[in-house]
Amino acid sequence: MKPLVLLISALISLIPLPAESQNANPPPPELTALKGTFEKEIMRVQKPIKAQYVAKLTDLLQSAASDDNLDAVISIQNEVNLVKESGPQTAGGKEGPELIKERIKYRSDLKSATDTVADRYKGALENLQSTYTKAAKVNAALAVRHELARLAATAGNPSADTSPASAQPTTAEIDPFNPGASVTVKTSTPFKIHPLKVGEPRLYDSNPLRVIEGVDPALVGLQFTSIPQRQINTFEVTVNRPGVLYAFGAYKDNMTPEQFLGTEAARWQPAEGMIKGKNIWACFKRDVKQGEVIQLKSFELEIAAADIVKK
Repeated sequence: MKPLVLLISALISLIPLPAESQNANPPPPELTALKGTFEKEIMRVQKPIKAQYVAKLTDLLQSAASDDNLDAVISIQNEVNLVKESGPQTAGGKEGPELIKERIKYRSDLKSATDTVADRYKGALENLQSTYTKAAKVNAALAVRHELARLAATAGNPSADTSPASAQPTTAEIDPFNPGASVTVKTSTPFKIHPLKVGEPRLYDSNPLRVIEGVDPALVGLQFTSIPQRQINTFEVTVNRPGVLYAFGAYKDNMTPEQFLGTEAARWQPAEGMIKGKNIWACFKRDVKQGEVIQLKSFELEIAAADIVKK
């Protein structure tokens, strides 16, 4: 072999491999086993809720068929196919209030069931991370930390969304490092923009002052609209960057999801407990696309997003 070739070969051997290749360590077996147990338990608690929802949808489907309501039949059958993860999606359906109401209840039930399991999983992960850290097993501890971060990002609810796929942004449209949406808000309500954190005024003219009392870790860094009390707020929200938009507020007695979230109530998912405070009775979240314009009108309604701009 020529000296130049030998020199080049020697230099190539000294070039470090990418960090990912060097550290392509499999997750520690304890973490793999713990995650497997968690996923099985999630499936176990979700199964009867999904079965009950499909049974309710079947009743709605039969009723819509009896009424000769083709749009309702299409939309309900699409929902059944999504929940059961089988069958195609058919265009042309129109969702009725019964389907929207049952879907919101279904998602709320799913979240309630999975939250308890997720809390136990989080506690087990924290104990495992502590064990690895005390044993100076850095890579293993970091793997557990990564799993904790993933769990927090799902707000303790790993269940899949069942909204029509055409209504959701693709994964590529949402920045995984900043999942909150950026929006411009137009309204006649004199609102203020505050960081979403405990202690910030929610109803800025109330006495005693109503403040944010709890924020899910997944929402750290977001902003929200601080509003005057006892008003019906109307927001026109224009999405500048895709991501997740939150709506929360009083949700007065006997109010329907449509009255709180508008005609696109089916696009929203329950997010109860992610934003807490006195008289916050409802919290919802929604994946939004760039360019969307969303109309919201309700009593003491507020929104939260990564960036909020007044128009």
